[in-house]
Amino acid sequence: MSDSQPTWTGRTIGGRYTIDSLLGRGGMSSVYKAIDPNLQRTVAVKIIHPHLSEHPEFVKRFEQEAAAVARLRHPNIMLVHDFNHDGSIYYIVFEYIAGNPLDKRLKDLKEAGLRLPLEEAIQIMVPLCEAVAYAHERKMVHRDLKPSNVIINLLGQPILLDFGIAKIVGGGQVHTATGATIGTAAYMAPEQVVGDEVDHRADIYSLGVMLYEMACGRPPYEGQSALTVMMKHVNEPLPDIRLFNSNLPDAFNAILEKALAKDPKARFGSAVEMAMALREVGRQMNLGAETAAYTTPPAVRDTPAKTTPQPEPKKSADTEVKTAVTTPPDATERLIVPDQTQEETGRRWLPLALGGIALLAIIVAAILLLPGLLADLPSSQGMVQIPGGTYTIGADLSGSQYAEPQQVTLEPFWLDRFEVSNSQYAAFLAENDVAPPSNWSGETPPVGEDDHPVRGLTWENANDYCAWQNKRLPTEAEWEVAARGAQSLLFPWGDSQTSVNLPSDNTYASGSIPPNRSSFGVFDMAGNVWEWVDEPYTAVPDGQQVARGGAFDFLKDMAYRLQGNPNLPTMIASTGVRCAATEVEAVPDDAIVLQDDFSNPESGWPDLKEDTAWRGYHPPDYYHVEATGANQIATAVFGSDVTNIGMEARIFVDILETETGEYRYGLLLRQVDSRQFYAFTVAPRSGQWAVLKATNNGLETVQSGSVDSLQGGSVETADTLRVDASGSTFSFFVNGRIITTLTDSSYSSGDFGFYVETFDETRAHIHYDALTVLEINETIAQDTGEVVQAEPTEAAETPEDAAPTATAEIEEPTETTVAETEPTATLDPSPTPEPTQIPVPEGMVLIPGGSFLMGSETGEPNERPEHPVTLDPYFIDLFEVSNEEYQACVAEGGCTQANLRNSFRRAGYRDDPTFANYPVMGVTWNQANAYCTWAGQRLPTEAEWEFAASGPDNFTWPWGNAFDATLSAASSLDTEPVDEFPEGASPFNVYNMAGNVNEWVLDRFDGNFYANSPENNPVNLDSGSSQIYRGGSFDNTNGAFFTTSRRFVVGANTFDVDIGFRCAQDVP
Repeated sequence: MSDSQPTWTGRTIGGRYTIDSLLGRGGMSSVYKAIDPNLQRTVAVKIIHPHLSEHPEFVKRFEQEAAAVARLRHPNIMLVHDFNHDGSIYYIVFEYIAGNPLDKRLKDLKEAGLRLPLEEAIQIMVPLCEAVAYAHERKMVHRDLKPSNVIINLLGQPILLDFGIAKIVGGGQVHTATGATIGTAAYMAPEQVVGDEVDHRADIYSLGVMLYEMACGRPPYEGQSALTVMMKHVNEPLPDIRLFNSNLPDAFNAILEKALAKDPKARFGSAVEMAMALREVGRQMNLGAETAAYTTPPAVRDTPAKTTPQPEPKKSADTEVKTAVTTPPDATERLIVPDQTQEETGRRWLPLALGGIALLAIIVAAILLLPGLLADLPSSQGMVQIPGGTYTIGADLSGSQYAEPQQVTLEPFWLDRFEVSNSQYAAFLAENDVAPPSNWSGETPPVGEDDHPVRGLTWENANDYCAWQNKRLPTEAEWEVAARGAQSLLFPWGDSQTSVNLPSDNTYASGSIPPNRSSFGVFDMAGNVWEWVDEPYTAVPDGQQVARGGAFDFLKDMAYRLQGNPNLPTMIASTGVRCAATEVEAVPDDAIVLQDDFSNPESGWPDLKEDTAWRGYHPPDYYHVEATGANQIATAVFGSDVTNIGMEARIFVDILETETGEYRYGLLLRQVDSRQFYAFTVAPRSGQWAVLKATNNGLETVQSGSVDSLQGGSVETADTLRVDASGSTFSFFVNGRIITTLTDSSYSSGDFGFYVETFDETRAHIHYDALTVLEINETIAQDTGEVVQAEPTEAAETPEDAAPTATAEIEEPTETTVAETEPTATLDPSPTPEPTQIPVPEGMVLIPGGSFLMGSETGEPNERPEHPVTLDPYFIDLFEVSNEEYQACVAEGGCTQANLRNSFRRAGYRDDPTFANYPVMGVTWNQANAYCTWAGQRLPTEAEWEFAASGPDNFTWPWGNAFDATLSAASSLDTEPVDEFPEGASPFNVYNMAGNVNEWVLDRFDGNFYANSPENNPVNLDSGSSQIYRGGSFDNTNGAFFTTSRRFVVGANTFDVDIGFRCAQDVP
């Protein structure tokens, strides 16, 4: 279908969306109002002008960026419902937002001789800053912020449009059809004008221009042509806004000057900082009301750049968070943005007679509060809020190390989520003249234990470290409450020590055993290392201190108090620290995937009523899922693709129709599609719990049992369900107590949501509240004790269709110009073993054990240092995994579908049998790992991959030490069959290890791992948050990208037209 007609009105695009009317047209696209008949809703369809799709780079960029934009879910960012192409016409489907564009509102006010009230400008800009920060954290820069890209919806909320569109249409400095640089000239940052590299700070500059215009009715720079305005951004100082509006507070002007600094380094480090500064101005304006006497908020500090977003608002009963915040009252709540509209309603228009009193109060408050506001507070990043309240501490247990049960009332406080690690303590040593811990060899932590908790600390060492972090040691009462929770459990996971098995031979990486997490979300408070505390709550002899929590070699319950001489070697050998704080600087929590109190009906959950199922938002602030009728299943999923998460929600029953009918409800994880997922459920009437697995053959009960702690008949007695899904290990908690731990590798990633099922109950209407989804680490390999290995059971009912999942988030690999690489130096060649009688699996090659030099001293920095490695024998695939092989895994339910239908230049590549023997591409690390698991294999370690490619003689390229692009797909315009280029095979005859597609390996990336790598069979599974692919792809004659030592580091959710994999297998 062509776009030769002047309009799409009355036509259908993509075989689905019926175009109703034209909303607007620009140099890159046209936007139409349309109807989606499938979901019976109005949408907006942006149709990219067809000339843009003629460029080869466009298709690749479109799918990557549109998929990334589709993952943005923020109440102030317009949602992306779909993206696709109709022939050569590419389009994106957005939610349709009724409202008034901000540029039109500003224009109407200007024509009437009016300005936007400053209070309203702040109320618009703060959510926009938070929305922009949210996208920045996900590596999305808008590049084209301006009032016309903001709609004020019918509720008065600002909604940001067109995230990612500028980059979809082109990278770097992009040009429209008319040749004008993208970005309206009035809102462009100086670095955009001159063509310098653009990052998130360009968006902050554009936000500053918008704020300037809202406050005074005109942008800072105007001129007769776009070029004139652009050069003013570069060369002219910022016009004093007081020339156009003399009633603005000095603090507001200071915010403008910082946001609009010519040098990006002088601007706010993040949009969150800008929002915080604006909220403070708004708060002071509310206090001052009619007096028009504004105090100056604390000067905006130059802090390291933060690109994390301000979280979405969370409900709070009676506490609001300021720039310097104390802890909100509910442990599940996020840091909130106060509702300034409600504040103003009760404070505006104070009687004139009270003006003097109000002014005096402001002055007094400023004198008293300003020092505190200016204090160098620790960041809330990496900390957990513990709500204030009255708790029970101590225990009625025998022994002098236990205190009698007693109640303690605590103010809110913050506590480190993890114990202080060796690497964190090494940073402290580097800046302070302090002796290293007693178990270190000099000033270097134990090899391979950077992420393990530091131990061997005296009480004074621990106290000094916390002070260096602008924190403090937790009091003993604070520590115990954080570990035992509101229920005063004896262990973080319940009252039985054996319910969770912890290593007893050494410490482990912090956070790598997810069940060892208290109900307040604090990890590893039991075992690993003892932790020093302050202010014992019962007296201890002079000169003694208290440590809590037990250690790997001496596990104790959470009421046990170890007291003794804080300098005694046996007292400090296994003792470390975590820190606390009373106040923090509020920043978003990177570990939180989602936190939702369902007070915002646009937070992203489905809202749909059907004959047998009902999903939607329920006033005042719940989300409900209802199964209507007997023997029905209702599910609701968020629209995501996640792997290792902890999911926790408060849940209660709202409506039932019978008094005895059976039903169950719970949490849904790793939904691959509507027939493949796990559900963790409870049945209140029978007092049963069950772990379910949906497959194409029906619903299996993986494990079940009884539970006696359910009480969720009302909002006051809601039950809390929690599931930790880490790798193939799942732990199920009910009201803070672990119910079961089991393993199942059927689904490695997928969506999350809610599950309700009826049996002979005819209506189950369930309310979900206070949902938190936390990113957790992969569970370490250990003795799993009572862990249950899932076995298939008799099939039951098949669940109904649920909402589709969203496309995985994309992180683009960094493009680096690399010089031609010299051949790598070699060890003495390892002798090739005698022929073995070991049977070789079909399609694989035996790689004999041997030694080689891994890495390169002449390549990229992350390839250094070159280091000796010795490997045991192993098998590796002869060829890369093909489309046909991967589709077999999809058909059997072992894999999720590859994310891209088209290759770089071929339409239908994934599904067209013509390309069955070509390498699969467009798969994430998790998808590759799932395939290898399904095949009874695994991904190769990075060392195994490099040895298979370079051989015992350390070839720089698989075929030797001279690059020849014709020996691989480096010379091709797209991928080639997996069995092509036999002349380019490695010394072990493994095909296409340089070119065709990049290949995922098992290891995580840690920049320090090479320097500390074990010599024998090295693999890094514990440290670092990124993954690695190797080998190079196609259409690139720069040999430096194809060396056997080259490493590419990206996020695990990355997928692209040139990323695939092959598998490996241990030799029996």
